[in-house]
Amino acid sequence: MTISQPEPFNQSDHMLDARGWLCPEPVIAANQWLQKAADGDMLHIMLTDPHGPLDFEVFCLRTGHRLLACEQHSGAQPLQWDLLIECKSG
Repeated sequence: MTISQPEPFNQSDHMLDARGWLCPEPVIAANQWLQKAADGDMLHIMLTDPHGPLDFEVFCLRTGHRLLACEQHSGAQPLQWDLLIECKSG
């Protein structure tokens, strides 16, 4: 069964389910995928780490990748975010 993702997350090339992981695990896993990805590839990350959105904002600033979207699920417990990162290689 395929779950349809809302825009812009349905444009992603890969999904990383990092729910339940704590920093630095989501960033390390995302970085491993992004290092192999082509310029313009998009990674959808699902996470519950309360510091995750800020961690990825800093990660993108330092690496040159683009954080395209960050949405929090209202009412979800624990809190959950969906992030979309575009790979900028080179």
